[in-house]
Amino acid sequence: MTEWPKPWKIGELAVALGTTTRTLRFYEEQGLLTPRRTERGTRLYTAHDRQRAGLIRHQAGLGIPLEEIRALVTARPASATGAEASRRVAKHLRHLYQEAQSLRDMAEALMADASDTEAVVQQCRDCPNPPTPTGCPECPALARLGEDPLLNLVWDPEECGGPS
Repeated sequence: MTEWPKPWKIGELAVALGTTTRTLRFYEEQGLLTPRRTERGTRLYTAHDRQRAGLIRHQAGLGIPLEEIRALVTARPASATGAEASRRVAKHLRHLYQEAQSLRDMAEALMADASDTEAVVQQCRDCPNPPTPTGCPECPALARLGEDPLLNLVWDPEECGGPS
């Protein structure tokens, strides 16, 4: 006979997932998790609940809105037939795929920007001048401000003094 693992209480699951009990309660309020309850109301989470909560956290961490995660979680149970469930789930998976493509495109653009900015900043590696427009008017970073948006995070063209 297969012995099922002991269910986790909310605090145990929160620790195992590196999250808070409030987050798990919020997922329950949003219809994303449905833990069993003891007669006294204690939440008990199964291995499936643990896996689902981990996947929800992962997707939310990637920027997928909880509404989209909820739509995927509820698509099959809300369907009357397997065919309807298949259509609903496939629709949400296609949307998730498009979201992933968008995230990948944004990540690739950020990686390219960071690489370009690093190349500019590396040109200043051995510069003895103060890192200001007045201290180094020929700075390659200053010259690239209009072309390189990340430089605006590290360079203020109106800054006149040195570090305070």
